Amino acid sequence: MKREYSKFRIAGVVLGLCVSGLVLVAGFILVLYWFPLPESLSRNQYSTVLYASDNILLAARIAEDEQWRFPPVENLPEKYITSLLLFEDRRFYRHPGIDVLAIVRAINNNISKRRVVSGASTITMQLARMLSGDQKRTYWQKFKEMLLAFQLEMHFSKDEILILYASHAPFGGNNVGLAAANWRYFGRDLTKMTWAEAALFAVLPNAPSSISPGKNREKLLNKRNRLLRRLYETNVLSAMDLKLSKLEPLPGKPKTLPNKAGHLLETLKKKYPQQFLFKSTIDSNLQNQINAISDNHMRNLGRKNINNLSVLVLDNFAMKVLAYQGNHVFNGNAAYSPSVDIIQRPRSSGSLFKPFLYSSMLQKGDITPETLVLDVPSYYSGYSPKNYDRTYRGVVSAKQALIKSLNVPSVRLLQEYGVSIFKQDLLDVGLSTLFRSTDEYGLSLILGGAETTLWDITNAYAGLSLSAYGRGEEFHQASFLQDQNLLQNKKILQNQKSEISVFPISQGASWLTLEALTQVRRPGVAAAWEEFSSSQQIAWKTGTSHGWHDAWAVGSNGRYTVGVWTGNANGEEGRDLTGSKAAAPVMLDVFRLLPSETWPRKPYHALKTYSLCKDDGYLPSDGCEVHPVYVPRDADFTKTSPFQQRVHLGRETNQRVHSGCESISRMASRSYFVLPPVAEYYYQKIQPNHQALPPWRMDCLDNLPTAMNDLPMQLEYPVEGARIKIPVELDGDLGRSIFKAQHRISNAVIYWHLNNEYLGETQYIHEKAIVANAGWHSLVLVDEKGYQLKRWFKVL
Repeated sequence: MKREYSKFRIAGVVLGLCVSGLVLVAGFILVLYWFPLPESLSRNQYSTVLYASDNILLAARIAEDEQWRFPPVENLPEKYITSLLLFEDRRFYRHPGIDVLAIVRAINNNISKRRVVSGASTITMQLARMLSGDQKRTYWQKFKEMLLAFQLEMHFSKDEILILYASHAPFGGNNVGLAAANWRYFGRDLTKMTWAEAALFAVLPNAPSSISPGKNREKLLNKRNRLLRRLYETNVLSAMDLKLSKLEPLPGKPKTLPNKAGHLLETLKKKYPQQFLFKSTIDSNLQNQINAISDNHMRNLGRKNINNLSVLVLDNFAMKVLAYQGNHVFNGNAAYSPSVDIIQRPRSSGSLFKPFLYSSMLQKGDITPETLVLDVPSYYSGYSPKNYDRTYRGVVSAKQALIKSLNVPSVRLLQEYGVSIFKQDLLDVGLSTLFRSTDEYGLSLILGGAETTLWDITNAYAGLSLSAYGRGEEFHQASFLQDQNLLQNKKILQNQKSEISVFPISQGASWLTLEALTQVRRPGVAAAWEEFSSSQQIAWKTGTSHGWHDAWAVGSNGRYTVGVWTGNANGEEGRDLTGSKAAAPVMLDVFRLLPSETWPRKPYHALKTYSLCKDDGYLPSDGCEVHPVYVPRDADFTKTSPFQQRVHLGRETNQRVHSGCESISRMASRSYFVLPPVAEYYYQKIQPNHQALPPWRMDCLDNLPTAMNDLPMQLEYPVEGARIKIPVELDGDLGRSIFKAQHRISNAVIYWHLNNEYLGETQYIHEKAIVANAGWHSLVLVDEKGYQLKRWFKVL
């Protein structure tokens, strides 16, 4: 009985010890699981890298510790995995981080050889040693590595451990990780890895300080080839594969990593400081070609003191970046900020906003494409815009004003439309740099009085193209990153696209605007582009800032939008810094690289027609000849012609008459296109066949009704209520201000009076130099027929 009791007691003790042991082991495992992982796993210093859409490396920046250590890759090449496991850890997928059989074998080998010949480290243990900082090899350190290896196996899958190992392994010099080493030694991505390269990378971390491609090459070659032989013996390689692989030479000196889109990488680093791996939407082949085009043009531009060039290419349909040349600097001159990403920097906009004013006014029914706008000398409280060619056309259609980029008509349109409304329109299309008040911009907003970035303005033009296809609801700021999941610090980093919005300009207005921009004259031989079957239709616009500091060209062939900026980053001027001379040739060369796209068809559903006066583009009045003009469907244009006038003529003399001097039965009526005298003066210079109003028959002048008295003369300067400054001469006396008038009759005489004081007369050329003290003054002009014109102005 006692013996039986003793047996149960012993069994109980054994069972208790087993349970206690299991509890201790379970507790140890739980403690180990919850014990923090090494900080080096989550706080490693990675290089920042940028890849193209086809996984070609575009640019890289070394890590803060001066190591080329790329972020962990998502997948490893099968050739590398096979080579690594055969060389380092054949039972990797069957052990929990510690290979007991390998440990027993290593102990036996070390005892028999009386020295350390085998360490029995698994790949997980080697990763643990790397994460521990490669501490001095002791039995205690080995034990800690075993614990950490076991811990890593609990937190990561086997495939993740392989990725972490390949990302932390040393590969000679300051090259850490497989991805960095592959680019540094072979200059290509991992997907193109050969068996010889896989074997090399499998053996290299085994002794990177003593065996590297830079030294002990024979020893490294033998070690690689022995692994290739083992791959053959395990039936992984054929005899031919083995022979060819052994013929591959070892790499030479590490290559310099590419810097094909370095400015974009720097911009991304600032935008996403916690991210190291960027997979872009850039087309690597197109990027290389545009870099070459930039280099070619910069050699020519640099000789003209134009030292910076930026190019941006967008795919409108996908709203993504295809090429990004942030800042190409002539000879890399440090004085012109070669490290600055000018695509993202505000510069004076020049005339780039004009298409958006045109499209907005079309959309709201303020103008039609054929509506005439005055193009005469204009004065606005000391601001007097000038056309680029320093000439005036009297009147010009809104469409032609856009095509020729005329400043004076554009300012007049903006004054009519409203600066504050237009500023909001620009904000709505995505321009983000309009931070000043409306009063500060004033009417100069349309002529470069504000800043924009090449990024914003190219996106806005892409939106205009997208809207012309009827896809305005797909508009958003273009993406330069792909949607991506990145294994980095055990966190998922995703590129967030900007919020999609609707482009604010309708399809009809967008299409009409682009159609006008296709008629912009191209520089040089490109002006005859329509004669070449290979040429493509491009809607484009140039911009030149005041003082020759910035030159722009932005264009779209429907599918793609290209934006170009040239200038000097330090603000230096250049006389050849104009959009047509400096930027447009670059833009047109870029378009030659891009596929031609079918131009958006005329969206009849988004348009309607008005019957408008053929002469001036307004609703008909007084019997003018009409023709159909397309406008946006939602536009409500209500303006009748101010330039059409019905005139009664005597049948015998073809001179003007009225009922006071001729019977109605002997009159003939006719509609005339009549401009104000100043506009007519300039219009006749470019349209010498313009038919002016016939003169009054002599006998009709004496009793001419007041209502029928047309405007025979007009003051060109000053405008009503003008506030002018009269200069002071060197001797202290007041200078003179030149006042100008125009008369319909070329040889008419005008008599000038200032404050009821007669100043003299003029004929043919009606200009008068006037001296006046500070204060308000009355200017009166009288012609030979007694017509009187009065104008008040103030001298400051």
